[in-house]
Amino acid sequence: MIGHALSRDGGVSFQDLGGIPPCSTCLGSTNPSLARAPSGVLFLANLQDSLYGNRVGVARSYDGGETFTPLVLIPSLKGPTLADLPQVVTSPTTGEVFVIWTDLLRKAVLVSSSGDGQNFREPTTVIEGGAPKQFARLVVGQEGVLYCFWLEPLPTGLVGGWRGGIFGSRSFDSGITWASSVKVMEILLPTARGQVGYLWDGIRALPIPSVATAPNSGLIYLAVHSAGPDGVDNADVIVAAIDPELNLASPPVKIDDDGTSTDQFLPTLAISPTGVIGVAFYDRRVDPANKCTDLFLARSYDHGQTFHIERVTTSSFAWPPIDGQATPTGHYDPLRRAGYIGDYIDIDADGTFFYLAWAGTKDLIFTPNYPDGRLDLDVFFAKVPIYNPGPNG
Repeated sequence: MIGHALSRDGGVSFQDLGGIPPCSTCLGSTNPSLARAPSGVLFLANLQDSLYGNRVGVARSYDGGETFTPLVLIPSLKGPTLADLPQVVTSPTTGEVFVIWTDLLRKAVLVSSSGDGQNFREPTTVIEGGAPKQFARLVVGQEGVLYCFWLEPLPTGLVGGWRGGIFGSRSFDSGITWASSVKVMEILLPTARGQVGYLWDGIRALPIPSVATAPNSGLIYLAVHSAGPDGVDNADVIVAAIDPELNLASPPVKIDDDGTSTDQFLPTLAISPTGVIGVAFYDRRVDPANKCTDLFLARSYDHGQTFHIERVTTSSFAWPPIDGQATPTGHYDPLRRAGYIGDYIDIDADGTFFYLAWAGTKDLIFTPNYPDGRLDLDVFFAKVPIYNPGPNG
């Protein structure tokens, strides 16, 4: 089930409003994504575990998030399906609602749209077949052009690790048809313990791209983590500027400046109406042992050429026991695979603040399986000024 909390005082405090139930024929909900239309309506897209495979559901809120309508499944392709990591996006000009996801069985990237967020069209296929497609992200560019980006594995051969490609495509007709895909850039996939996409301590940290459009230039900025070419630094955060033709406008910039081989991972990116770029990410530079984690924020006031980095959390936190436990998967939660911490970290911006949400730990929870206590995952929030008067701002 998806949790639901609301702040009525600008983020000073939150009220836990409980869970949002799955659809009437579904077993559970995961992978939430939230977007706000120009009308003020909120749209919640998420993954629904149904008897017919993973499907994508959408709910709406007309009262600022106080309540949501029942989740409704949007159309899917015929036959077996295994949807993953949906994202909902609204057009800032037309208010049209788009939902994008990957189908792991068909190796496809799919998009469905709706003029009102209630009646969704049959999904269109951005690309299908070939190498597996994962982590598709969508952004609305200038003049309503849709840009889609996703990750594909590439043949090995580059010294330093397994290669991945960030690919992209464009649609000029609200997602009805899509241009041929192009490879935008290459990254190195984190690899540890013989597993691709994992950090040294067993955390699964898959390189999920995060994208946003600059308000004036039309450039698209993409943040993702990548392993270093030396085979020692397993995860660094990089940001790339991409032009409307899906070419790199300049070489990608490595934004973490810690000078160590500790991990920086799972970045998320937003751009303020004034063009300030904000990138939030997990960072372990404070812990030389590369285990405890903090949340950091990087800001760029010069279109992504340089970044000013600030620690958001006041104390580092450890993760719950996600590996080596006496469960079928090794995770403390037997329904989750070993190494899973959740891929959910997000950022948004207005003209004054960046708004950050992330997962972390602070308290112990005591259960029959953990009578001495174990760390409990919680959701945290921070509101950080876009223009920081401090020495790193």
